[in-house]
Amino acid sequence: GVDALRDWRVNGTLAIDSLTVSGARIEGLALPISGQDGQYLADPVRAGIYGGTLDAALALDLRPDIPEWAARGQLADVRTGPLLQALLGRQLLVGLGRADADLRARGLTAEALLESLSGEVSVAVVDGALLGVNIARILREAEARLRDRDLVAAAAPRQTDFSDLTGSARLDAGIASIDTLNARSPLLELEGSGQADLIAGTIELGLGLRVLQRLERADGSPMTDLRGLTVPMRVSGPIVEPVVQLDLGRLLSEQLQQELEDELRERATEELQRFLRRL
Repeated sequence: GVDALRDWRVNGTLAIDSLTVSGARIEGLALPISGQDGQYLADPVRAGIYGGTLDAALALDLRPDIPEWAARGQLADVRTGPLLQALLGRQLLVGLGRADADLRARGLTAEALLESLSGEVSVAVVDGALLGVNIARILREAEARLRDRDLVAAAAPRQTDFSDLTGSARLDAGIASIDTLNARSPLLELEGSGQADLIAGTIELGLGLRVLQRLERADGSPMTDLRGLTVPMRVSGPIVEPVVQLDLGRLLSEQLQQELEDELRERATEELQRFLRRL
């Protein structure tokens, strides 16, 4: 038991060719361990993981009644799609990822560790995509409904590409407070914050979506110009299958109304000019 482990004196390196942890495959693990009297340290912990690398330090303190863990480390150049598929059973996000973490937890079971998990995490993903949602298509569908016109179907993947995505979160007792979440592409920009309950497996995000370029309909004609406007966006539900909602109705209605007013003003100006030329 734990009492016996407190008496161990350890100084050595554990090498494992291949290991699966929570469904994720780790290769070439090197774990140098040292310590005594219930305090143990593994530093540096190095391994390969989904095309990238893990570089970390892990400390275990067995002196308290409930063992305490501390870990800090970095993932670099990891293929996020296969990693998330292994951990969650679904590729929510693809791209080349990096993560920095400084975490603490208590206990000896996965449940106890998750319920006590605290610390800070930051992530960055480049040249990737959010899978399961095509934001540009949602914008096109909303405009088509407001204009009472049929949506011309176009073969488009259910994903939103981005050039870079970054985020940071503070964790306390298994709850992640997402302070910042930003994603950008030549077409769109997302910015917001929210919360993820890692124990319940749920997420709640409030985001602002800015359109950076004028979108086109499937037939090539220009859509209502939304450039520079911020569309409220909400992401909620299970982490593995969240629901994405965009509050487009009021925004598009106001924009369409403005376009109509501009068109009427332009026509009135033309009619006035014609009338003056006849005088």
